Amino acid sequence: MASHTSKGLSTSHAAPRQKSIRHVVIMGASGVGKTTVATLLAERLNVPFAEGDDYHTDYARSKMSRGIALTDEDRWPWLHRIRTWMDEQELEGHGSVIACSALRHCYRDVLRGTSGNVCFIELDLDPAMAENRMTQRTGHYMPVSLLKSQLATLEPLRSDESGCIIAAQWPPERIIDAVVTWLASKDK
Repeated sequence: MASHTSKGLSTSHAAPRQKSIRHVVIMGASGVGKTTVATLLAERLNVPFAEGDDYHTDYARSKMSRGIALTDEDRWPWLHRIRTWMDEQELEGHGSVIACSALRHCYRDVLRGTSGNVCFIELDLDPAMAENRMTQRTGHYMPVSLLKSQLATLEPLRSDESGCIIAAQWPPERIIDAVVTWLASKDK
């Protein structure tokens, strides 16, 4: 079971696998701030960043833009493409930060299949706040109408997963500080 702290941070009891390469997946439903947080974290850690949305096929993006939720069959190849990118980063000798919804435990299992250490940072945000953020962004194919579907699909991090849950209403810099602190605690 995840533990909670007074700082709005919930951590899993599972320790990360001890491997030299670390991948950090910033996860959660649409509108929680995954891309913003992941971009800033990658800069702070000086590692490559991948936007999971970039690995969707045109078909999947078109489907979502029409308000049709993706199926598992749509998601498996997408997750494998992201994992392949993670493997490529390892071949270059470094970890990475990825913005990826990773809504279900079995989806996270695919990403954990890389040979490096993978941990998940779940951004938790009130659905009304996520919806508000989605209505304010421009140029994104994901309609607000799919938020409920994503929230229904979301399986919070479990005790057997390396990661933490962070309140996403914080300013991005505060979230990054919390993530860096959590990562450092796992290095001890």
